[in-house]
Amino acid sequence: MEDRLVGRLVVSAAVGRLAHMPRLIAVISLLVVCVFNGLCQEAKPPEAKDSQKLELGVWRVPPGFISSADPSDKNGNRKPLPGFRPIDGSSHVRYDASEFLKSQGVTLPPGNEAIYDLDAGCLVVLTTQDNLELLETLFEACVDSYPTNLAVEISTLECVIPAESKAASSSWPTYTDLKRLPDKNVKLLGRVAAVTKTGQRVSIQHVTNPAAVKPSGGEQAKSSAQSCANSLIFQTGESGAKVEVEPVVGADGVTIDVNISYRFRSQRVGNAISEMSSSTSFTTWDDYPIVLQVSPVPNQDGKFLVVVGTVRLVNPGGWNFKELRDASKTTKAVK
Repeated sequence: MEDRLVGRLVVSAAVGRLAHMPRLIAVISLLVVCVFNGLCQEAKPPEAKDSQKLELGVWRVPPGFISSADPSDKNGNRKPLPGFRPIDGSSHVRYDASEFLKSQGVTLPPGNEAIYDLDAGCLVVLTTQDNLELLETLFEACVDSYPTNLAVEISTLECVIPAESKAASSSWPTYTDLKRLPDKNVKLLGRVAAVTKTGQRVSIQHVTNPAAVKPSGGEQAKSSAQSCANSLIFQTGESGAKVEVEPVVGADGVTIDVNISYRFRSQRVGNAISEMSSSTSFTTWDDYPIVLQVSPVPNQDGKFLVVVGTVRLVNPGGWNFKELRDASKTTKAVK
């Protein structure tokens, strides 16, 4: 269960299976609290207690299913979706998730609890068997369609950055700095995107006026490294973007290491050419845009070419977690 969602566990099994995982040790105390609170509810008549018997469910939930990326947070803390209320007085970052579950169609009567532990990446729910089965259905979309692919997007922007702006005064503008610029100061020059698997290199190209392919003429086969380098070279008259990229997902399922080589050329009126290229490696988080390169446009003060890279986890159908969550909610509403 290290890299995939964990299905619902009864409390005795949950403690036994989670205790050996350092990242999930924080959940144990949370389980005890939930059980204690459940046992301390008001006494009910025997027939009511049987029909409303509370059980514990534990899910290791992918961050993308209950939160969204927050590029403005320098520590990479994601924003919980609406319906999560911070719980104060805890040494761990925890949220009351009751309202979130209600928004997903799960009714939690008084005495039921739902807590999300951010450090452990676990959702713990104390509720009835019927509700636990409903939650199984809610998370089934993630279990059956856990992201195995990566959608890579490389955008090239032309930005006018005033000298007095934060982006200009800092040593290196972030994507959040660029978002603060007026819309008129940011122009999209080109964007290329492709889907690949973790650890697999992919080539992406969008070329205007591509040069004719020349016959090999019996030349000896070139090395793969040389062929890769040649594939990024623009021929006379060509413009656009040429990218070679290889992303690798980390053990936490959120951090992504990326190796990339790219070249961009903009053909302008009067045959003026703006071109930039780079080969580098960087680390990012799922769905966090990151500025890869900033180059001043020759003879145009305050104007820069900026390359932004974004990598998202997607399932085999190309859906990310938000789409899976929304689709699951729609399906339940139809039923």
